[in-house]
Amino acid sequence: MATVFNFSHPLSPTAVEKLEEMTGDDLAFAEISLQRIDQSQPIKPQIRAAIRESAGNGVAPDYIIPPAYVPAAVVLARIYPAAKFVRLDALGTPPQWLPAEIF
Repeated sequence: MATVFNFSHPLSPTAVEKLEEMTGDDLAFAEISLQRIDQSQPIKPQIRAAIRESAGNGVAPDYIIPPAYVPAAVVLARIYPAAKFVRLDALGTPPQWLPAEIF
């Protein structure tokens, strides 16, 4: 079983099914909200706290669905360099999961 940290919107059952097809894994999801990011404070401790609240300590993701907030996505890439970032291409027909690039 692979772990997914989802920092985006909740996924539909179809989106979960498609992601499992792409990865070839059964997936366990941790839905993590970053809606309370205080931009006047360091971001990394806030992200770590949100992860602890949702996923617990010591859980490392195999896959990350990054947040739309780019500074947070960059921090996540630094915290979890081995995780694979994925995004949903909703404009494709049919919609499909693609690797996401964090520079």
